[in-house]
Amino acid sequence: MKKTPIYYHIPKSGGTYCLSYFTVAARRYWANSEFNCDFLQTEKDYSTFRCIQCVNNEEKVTFRVLIGDKNLHWPSLPIKKRIGSYTINIDEKFLNKSFFENTKTLFLEICPAGFSQHENILDLFNNLNFYKFTIIREPFSRAQSIYFYNTGSNSRHDAQHGCYNECNSFENFIMSNKLSDSWLIRSLLKLKDNSPILEKDFQKVKNLLKSFNICDINDIENVLNKTALDCYGFNIKNLKLSEREKVFLLQKNEGFYKKNKFKELHEKQQSIFELRAYWDIRLYNELLNVI
Repeated sequence: MKKTPIYYHIPKSGGTYCLSYFTVAARRYWANSEFNCDFLQTEKDYSTFRCIQCVNNEEKVTFRVLIGDKNLHWPSLPIKKRIGSYTINIDEKFLNKSFFENTKTLFLEICPAGFSQHENILDLFNNLNFYKFTIIREPFSRAQSIYFYNTGSNSRHDAQHGCYNECNSFENFIMSNKLSDSWLIRSLLKLKDNSPILEKDFQKVKNLLKSFNICDINDIENVLNKTALDCYGFNIKNLKLSEREKVFLLQKNEGFYKKNKFKELHEKQQSIFELRAYWDIRLYNELLNVI
């Protein structure tokens, strides 16, 4: 493998689809490299492929790693929970460098709960040649997605489900203190919600992300195909997908809702959103050179 894809998962920016995509791509790469099967034509389940989710003491997943484990080291880990046929939850205190040195890391996802400790997580994999990438979303569109996901049926499994219900509408959500304020900057720099964001904080995060391959969510298909090609040496579009894989790739956490246009908000609502989301808007624009 040329490089190992490391994905920083910003909430409501295509993360579910990204994991589904790389689950298919990583399994095919593992099957071909370790078992010499025709990975462009066949799709099989292998007991040596797993998705390990690292869970902290708050029961939140801080990172996910897709591993190939030909010698089956993973059964020796104390499994907290099994999810489906290949995903297992492991307490973070049982995952260390030694374990990952004995397995093949095929894909690493830094989850939202792990952003504040992303450097410590990467230290577990310091023998890898990273290909860092993330997917960002226009802040107003992301705010809508967060609100309607949280108040809709797709989030019933989520601990945060319903926490915006009291707002009663997206417009009220915009006017409330529940609207996110610079989540990405705060998460990466471990800044508290009541701490002001300074120019130096913005520049630090901007410089950090400049080393990433970054795309807008509207270009997600292209960036995932490019990442798979650069890391695994093939484009998933060239695979003959099984029906199960095709269904798997349809998994998304984006519900259906009437999308508001920013200019349709009242002037006061626009002003409040632009004030609260100032750093997010600026980061999005400068990273993508929108302005």
